[in-house]
Amino acid sequence: MEPRRRHQSHAAKSRGSLLLMALLVAASFSVFSAPVVLADGARDASIMLSVSPTMQTVNPGESAEYTVTVRNLGTEPVTINLQSNEDTTQECNAYTSTITQITGQIEAGEVGEATMDVNLAQGATDECDTTVRATAQDGGT
Repeated sequence: MEPRRRHQSHAAKSRGSLLLMALLVAASFSVFSAPVVLADGARDASIMLSVSPTMQTVNPGESAEYTVTVRNLGTEPVTINLQSNEDTTQECNAYTSTITQITGQIEAGEVGEATMDVNLAQGATDECDTTVRATAQDGGT
């Protein structure tokens, strides 16, 4: 599960300029689903991942907060592991992200939420893609 988020900033011509961070969502507009099929043909955990909001305006040296929502589409409880990382381009050196974890299991049909912060260094001048990855493990017995 890897939705990509694009953070875009415009170089400041004055101290009061703002950096625009836009989250662009590929495919299905911030909703992603990726069930896994096991070798024996059984289905593993199935989840849907979304990130909100899709756009924020942020000053250099500050951060933006996003809500990461994971919905359990399966029939068993799941445990989720979340990761975020930036592209390895030079522009992305000015961006860092951290993401909290969803504690406990998400029951079938329920949702869990986490928070992702994307920090912009004082020198952030370009755009950067941040990837959020959710790995689900079936918690049923």
